[in-house]
Amino acid sequence: MTQKHFLPAIVFVVFMLGILLTTGNVLADSNMSISRVLDGSHDYFTFKGDADQILFAEIKAEIYQSEGRMGGDHGDSGGGCSDGVTVESCDTGTTDRCSDGGSGGCSCDDDSGGGHQDLCLQVLSSEGKICWAGRPVRPGWQRDPRLACHLPYDDTYTLRVFIGQCGSIDTATYTDADSLDPSLFYQLYVELKDAIENGEQILAPKN
Repeated sequence: MTQKHFLPAIVFVVFMLGILLTTGNVLADSNMSISRVLDGSHDYFTFKGDADQILFAEIKAEIYQSEGRMGGDHGDSGGGCSDGVTVESCDTGTTDRCSDGGSGGCSCDDDSGGGHQDLCLQVLSSEGKICWAGRPVRPGWQRDPRLACHLPYDDTYTLRVFIGQCGSIDTATYTDADSLDPSLFYQLYVELKDAIENGEQILAPKN
């Protein structure tokens, strides 16, 4: 077989490898987006990071609607909440996700414990949890998490997506996403950047 006949085969193999790397639980690119339905207790993705790199990750989920907005959601009059629906029921503006079928509404707490249930992003190294993010403090209406995580050393890291107490690594405490109705669809955006030295010259692009 001549060299020109090998070229299409090589291109096909590279293309298939790209698909395998980006459709599994591996974040193969330094800048990419993923569309998923949250499955089970949590979704997870792995990526290789170097010391002093910064992982930027954000989710778009709560901003979307699948079956419209039901009465009583998001702190509307009527009280209570539906199973798996995010509501705003506390004076502090804390967001809770109910898992009790709407009997008696939801409790409020911070990320240290209690009944607080946020959509969460979490980064773990081989030695344990290093970063996490839940609902942003500002703006108050925003519910989708955005995370910036400084990677301390060269390692293979894990990025988790789940509903629960964002500071917890105990997956047994996370909400089973398979019980949510409607299901939680989300888009995950990730970008891995090298941190530059202080005072380093910035080369701005010219138009």
